[in-house]
Amino acid sequence: MQDTQIPIADSPQVFCIQKNAKISDIGVLGQNIKWYENISSTISISESTSLENGITYYATQTISNCESDRIPVTINIQEATTGDCIHFVEELPFPKFFTPNGDGFNDLWTIDSAYLAPNSRIKIYDRYGKLIKELAPNTSWNGTYLGNLEPASDYWFSATRFNGTEFRGHFSLKR
Repeated sequence: MQDTQIPIADSPQVFCIQKNAKISDIGVLGQNIKWYENISSTISISESTSLENGITYYATQTISNCESDRIPVTINIQEATTGDCIHFVEELPFPKFFTPNGDGFNDLWTIDSAYLAPNSRIKIYDRYGKLIKELAPNTSWNGTYLGNLEPASDYWFSATRFNGTEFRGHFSLKR
């Protein structure tokens, strides 16, 4: 019987709580991967099994009917407000005001694209509901409309969140 190499996987692996990650979400390289709850279990677990924080799962690969030894993969489930998971939270962080006066502070208004759905646009409206500006990802607004300075006022915007929901809010332009 051949010595079958163990599959390749990083450990620990981190998932956001909002993802509701399953065994099938664990990153592993290999053929005919099987997952086990512990080092000695003889019954594999389903790929649809939900991951649990702090639990170590064990993967094998089978090549030519020979199953490898097990590689442990520990799972860390992060809360919604930590690290890379923050873009899943319900609130959308955005500047509440900006002052486009050229002093280098708060001169532009934008939302970090990490919080937005891929290729989504931010639409900015004046207080009468007129579309003033549409921002592509990683762009910002300088407080002008058709080359003219917009007045100090409140402005509204809509943006599509990373999770696909629409978010509406408002901010102030101060001169």
